[in-house]
Amino acid sequence: MKAKDFTIQWIDSPRNLELHAGHVVTNYDTDWHFHQDWQIVHITAGERLFEWRYGGTTVKKGETLILPPTFVHRGHSSKKSASFVMLYVSPRLMGVAADRSPSMVRNPELTEVLAARGKKLLQHVTWIQPE
Repeated sequence: MKAKDFTIQWIDSPRNLELHAGHVVTNYDTDWHFHQDWQIVHITAGERLFEWRYGGTTVKKGETLILPPTFVHRGHSSKKSASFVMLYVSPRLMGVAADRSPSMVRNPELTEVLAARGKKLLQHVTWIQPE
């Protein structure tokens, strides 16, 4: 299954910022790849598996995974469906030097902020069904 095959929305955003939202994604596996931008993945329901050369993690509801630019990884569906928000942020906009390892954020306060902001952003989403 490819990104175009499930319910997802690309949301208009300012330059150097891109937002994708997946809603009840049940089967979506990616091949090895990387992004030129920071990738911030926040799981709003279910869980998603991420793998990289020397490890990996399961990101669950309320957790956020931050991957630095050019960090090679792949994602897998778990046995549970997942709903998520993926934010891609230009290194220039972040203003933070990329270290070479991903970060898992389990800070409840940050999770609340991301969830609240995500819900506000998602109010403007019209979910599209796969063709």
